[in-house]
Amino acid sequence: MLSNSIEPTSTQTSEANSSPKPKWQPLKTPEWMNVYYLLYRLLSPTIIVLATLCLIHRNNAILSVLILLSGIDNIIHFKLLPSTTLSSSIIMLETVSRSLLKSLLCYLILLYTFGVSFHVQFSNNDGGVVDSNPQNDTTGNPFDSFSSLSESFVKALVMMIGEFNAQDIPFYRHQLSYLTFLFFLFLVTLVIMNLANGLAVSDVT
Repeated sequence: MLSNSIEPTSTQTSEANSSPKPKWQPLKTPEWMNVYYLLYRLLSPTIIVLATLCLIHRNNAILSVLILLSGIDNIIHFKLLPSTTLSSSIIMLETVSRSLLKSLLCYLILLYTFGVSFHVQFSNNDGGVVDSNPQNDTTGNPFDSFSSLSESFVKALVMMIGEFNAQDIPFYRHQLSYLTFLFFLFLVTLVIMNLANGLAVSDVT
């Protein structure tokens, strides 16, 4: 007795097995959840609010932030100009800024730990050996002597780009400070900064 169903041939079976399966694709992040999109949308209202506050009561801190945000807003709107060269430059600036910020956020913990380490080694109250020669004492400049955690973190950020000002760093307080400084020089200044340059080049090309 013949069956009503038609059995697939071996060729059809092999074609069905060899057909590519749909690949899994990650969900796209909505625009309202994008941090850069939110910052871009909030930039103009923030400028309006700050300008209103400055008109009501002048504050130099608010005025300085207003000037900075106005300059950033003007730069962003330059990419809408018909000039291809100028708009391309602004788009490249925006792309590189995003990639560098993403990579820098991953290394903020490392920079903060280096700042804390420098604060422990170079601050006045660390119990280290103090040089008896007053000419070598650099405590007059608290930024170079890592007197607080906030200044140490900012100093570590400045040192990341190669601005060490090493002649004012009190290495004499700890012998271990030389090793910490060399480790920072290799890991942060050489490795991380070259990685950032590589990311910038890959985004532009």
